[in-house]
Amino acid sequence: MQQLFDGFTEFAEINQTGTAGLIDFFPILRRLPDFLVPLRKKAKEMHRHEKELYLGHWLKPKEQAAAGTIPRCFGEDLYRVQKAEGFDDDQAAYITGTLLEAGSDTTSSTLYAFVLAMLLYPEVQGKAQAEIDPATKQWLQSPLEVAAVKTKA
Repeated sequence: MQQLFDGFTEFAEINQTGTAGLIDFFPILRRLPDFLVPLRKKAKEMHRHEKELYLGHWLKPKEQAAAGTIPRCFGEDLYRVQKAEGFDDDQAAYITGTLLEAGSDTTSSTLYAFVLAMLLYPEVQGKAQAEIDPATKQWLQSPLEVAAVKTKA
């Protein structure tokens, strides 16, 4: 997972240079040699790492599906579709990899926004805590469960 987030960071750094935007806006610039577009080398390296990461995430469920030992999941269905449609492992890896990226990015962004909102609006946090406390007392049994769900200063 850390490799995934490192890739996000590197991708953001490349996009902040403005070079990618210029190349997108003026497609003729794609024909320039690599020595005139130094970020291209970095982008190719990032793509190679991304592909390795995605393939690593895809090949394990593929092997399990082929052996019939995979639990019910998206990978099982993708394996069947891959066999029927004949697309390669790179395509399957990018399908699963982009889903992994989308899910992790959405989750981290949502949690970040929630924590930020609670820090900016402590009165809302207090109201929410007042509503949550009575509800959680119904199902929290041990001190460890209580500590895992909430902490009080």
